[in-house]
Amino acid sequence: MKGGFIMKKKTIILALRIAITLLLVGPVVIFGFNAFSRPRPAPEVRDVQKICSNYKITSEKEGTFDKKVGRLFVITRVDASLIHSFAHHFEYSMVHAFQLNGIEASVVTTAVPSETATDYQKQIEEFAPDAVMQINVKSIYDTRPDGVEVMVGASFEAILTDPVTGTRVWSETGEETVGMDWIKKFRPDYTGAGIQKARAFQFAEAISAVFVAEINGQEPARIYTSPADRLKQGQPVDLSVE
Repeated sequence: MKGGFIMKKKTIILALRIAITLLLVGPVVIFGFNAFSRPRPAPEVRDVQKICSNYKITSEKEGTFDKKVGRLFVITRVDASLIHSFAHHFEYSMVHAFQLNGIEASVVTTAVPSETATDYQKQIEEFAPDAVMQINVKSIYDTRPDGVEVMVGASFEAILTDPVTGTRVWSETGEETVGMDWIKKFRPDYTGAGIQKARAFQFAEAISAVFVAEINGQEPARIYTSPADRLKQGQPVDLSVE
């Protein structure tokens, strides 16, 4: 009898230990299973309406072009004053902005006045794009209260053409400026220097997002416009020039 009692006691203790272990470990196992089995969130996308608001954008689809663009040749013409501070960053950011949206893009830049699209005809033919985009970027100037003229922003016009017919099928315009009221209040010594790199990424975001939404009919991927955010999100960063 005594031996049977001891065995029964040991069995009860073991059962209690197992129950306690299950109570402690069970929630962790269930949480882990749910965490790994739960569908991953969809990639964050950029609100095109907010883009339009941020950059004063207008766009228009002008023809019956209904082809989804997978390859795009981009010719960018910029003011000579922007060629060194803006052009390289714009080319780099445009290529990756389109790449993140599933589009292979070749981007060339020239100063105004200089070459036209016809000068790139051989490159266009070799690249064999689904569409050709020309982007004109111009500086915007204003005068500070002390009479000094400074660059307060830039504007762009993007024109898409069908390489088969040569017809214009879509266009987008936009601009970004620093308000003179802000300059008067916070930066009366504002010169406009040092912000062209950021503007290059911002324009790439604005152009690619609206293009992807209106021409390819898909949600545009989020394009981060600061080096820190791009590094954090695993997007390309050119550390040699950042």
